[in-house]
Amino acid sequence: MKRLSVPLFASALGWLLLAGAQAKAGIAWQYDFTPVGGSTTLLSDNSNSSLTMTNQANYLAVGNSDVIATRLGANSTTPDTSPDSFTSVPYTVKLLLKDTASGASTTLTFTGAISGLVSAHSTNTANIFNAPTSYMGIHLGHSIFDVFIGPYTGPGPGGGLDGSIGAHVNVKSDGTSGGGPHDTPEPTSMVLAGLGLSLAGLSSWRKKRRARNLALALA
Repeated sequence: MKRLSVPLFASALGWLLLAGAQAKAGIAWQYDFTPVGGSTTLLSDNSNSSLTMTNQANYLAVGNSDVIATRLGANSTTPDTSPDSFTSVPYTVKLLLKDTASGASTTLTFTGAISGLVSAHSTNTANIFNAPTSYMGIHLGHSIFDVFIGPYTGPGPGGGLDGSIGAHVNVKSDGTSGGGPHDTPEPTSMVLAGLGLSLAGLSSWRKKRRARNLALALA
């Protein structure tokens, strides 16, 4: 029997560790953030300037992750010497949250208000989130989600979608059957265990063969 070379063993071990890292990546889920009204336009007090909120539709995520609830853009031709005011302009975004494995889903609602000044070459805005700013312990399928809204980053001038409202989602298994990696041994652990047993068996076979050859030589 040929010996298992060190490079071959290292290569096999590397692939096994990579597979294990992928297996530990986490629980797959999907999200769809939609401003009420689809793509929503928030108008200044005099309606001469606006802020645009985009729909972030149907993305896939795995494990704990930051996400974007909506991107923000500012639109204005107002002279910089007399910027337009936004006074507590309200908005609503809805999150469709889905556990990929089970297909179970729910819709969460977040609201807030934006205030500030916008002109053709200047933006200065601030946001206040209304309660609730988080939803804890959402049970979908065999997964438990915690969702947090924020932070707010105001858009710059010029019409680009360079502002955003962010969010963060934590997800874990509920520990029941089908709830993730806690239910069964990880594939890498199982394969490494099998590889260890195979190497142990190979070592034992070699020792027995040496002993037999020695006995034949002395006979």
